[in-house]
Amino acid sequence: MKKTITLSILLFTFFSCKKEVQFDLKKQNQMIELSEKIFAYKKIDSKEILKLIEKNSTEIFEDTSKTDFTPRPYIYSNLAGKTFFKVYEKPKGTIFAISFFKNNSEINTAEYFDNGQIQCLFKINKKGIKNGKFNCFHRNGKIRKSGEYLNDKEIGLEIGYDSIGNKTHEFDYETM
Repeated sequence: MKKTITLSILLFTFFSCKKEVQFDLKKQNQMIELSEKIFAYKKIDSKEILKLIEKNSTEIFEDTSKTDFTPRPYIYSNLAGKTFFKVYEKPKGTIFAISFFKNNSEINTAEYFDNGQIQCLFKINKKGIKNGKFNCFHRNGKIRKSGEYLNDKEIGLEIGYDSIGNKTHEFDYETM
C-alpha cells in the first residue's frame, strides 16, 4: 500500500510538472533552414557549428538509445519545432558526423574528416539504415563518388572521380 501511494505521488508529480510544448511551424522552418545551411558547408568549424546548434536548441542530452558509437552522440532538440540534431564528436568538440531530424524522420546526415572537410552527405533513418542519394568527397573537397542507397545497399548508378575531379568509373548496381 505504501509503495503504491509513493509511486502514485511520483507519477502525479512527473506528469503535472511536465510542460506541454506548443508546436511552432515558424520555429520548425527556422531549424530546417539552419540544417540546410550547415549541410551546404563543404568544410565546417566544429566549435562554431556546435555554438549555432546549441543556440537554437531547447534541450541538450546524451543519446541513450542503443548505438555502436563511442562516445555516444548528443541530441540538440527544439521541442517547439519538433526537430533535433544528433551530433557525434570525437574527440569532444570535434564533429565527425551530424544528423538532422524533423518529426522523428531524418532529413540529412553528414560525415566529416578530422579537418572539418565534408566526407559524405546522405540520408539515414533512426535505425542507421541509409536510404536516398549520397555524395562522398576527397579530403580536398572534390567529389569522390555519388550514388544512391536503398535499405543500406547501393543501387543504381555509382559514379566515381579522382582527387582532381576526373571521372574514374561508372558502375551500375542493377547489373550485378
